[in-house]
Amino acid sequence: MKKISERRITNAALLKFLQELGTDTGDELKEVLRKEFSYEIEWAVYHRISDQERTEELPDKIRKSLRHKWDGNDCPVCGSHMYFEISEKHVVEIEHIIERALGGKNESSNLISCCHNCNSALGETFNQYVIQARERRNISDQMWMRLIGDWVIFKQLLYWDRDLAFWLFENFHLQFNHYTNSPIKWNEKSGNFDGLIHRTKIAERFEKVIKELDKRISRKQFEMQNGPSPKPRDMSASARQYRLRLRHHMRGIMS
Repeated sequence: MKKISERRITNAALLKFLQELGTDTGDELKEVLRKEFSYEIEWAVYHRISDQERTEELPDKIRKSLRHKWDGNDCPVCGSHMYFEISEKHVVEIEHIIERALGGKNESSNLISCCHNCNSALGETFNQYVIQARERRNISDQMWMRLIGDWVIFKQLLYWDRDLAFWLFENFHLQFNHYTNSPIKWNEKSGNFDGLIHRTKIAERFEKVIKELDKRISRKQFEMQNGPSPKPRDMSASARQYRLRLRHHMRGIMS
């Protein structure tokens, strides 16, 4: 297969990848995308509006369950063997399907495993690259392609989910809750049967990211019109009045 040499994930490259899913060249193309676009893929994932939860912060019962189920299994991202021993090269780390910052729970149904290197790549901050850089809610086709690229490249969508990826790409301005019926199976070779990803979770995640974008952009617009927010310890009458106006403004946005 011809080597892809461009240093960015283009629309054509993503569509080509979607078309190749479920074919003999699908795995080869995924490998090319991972190697050639490694830097862009790190930025494409939109995990982490806040710092990720560490494995040690999980309830002890869940942590022991994850250790028992995932020790010695393959990383679903890169395919390397994972171990809980710190001395090993690929230590098992835990990734939330829906981030804690977006309301995801510390439950096995919302957790998957991956090795340290892949977890680090998935941990690039979405807010630095997108939220702080955009002044309005209008998300470009290229940015939406990157959001979908997170699921397509890292989450291993099966060939029968091509329609979902195409649908999301072509209808990014619509709500997704009416297109969330069948589950998307996680790579079975990894053994992460508790980490099954459902279309409902994808819909929740996209919608929560959009709501977070709306809140932050709305607050920024308010500050541009009314001046910067007062410091937390500022209890003057003008500061209290500012916070009251801001609270009413945000309530109107979220209603």
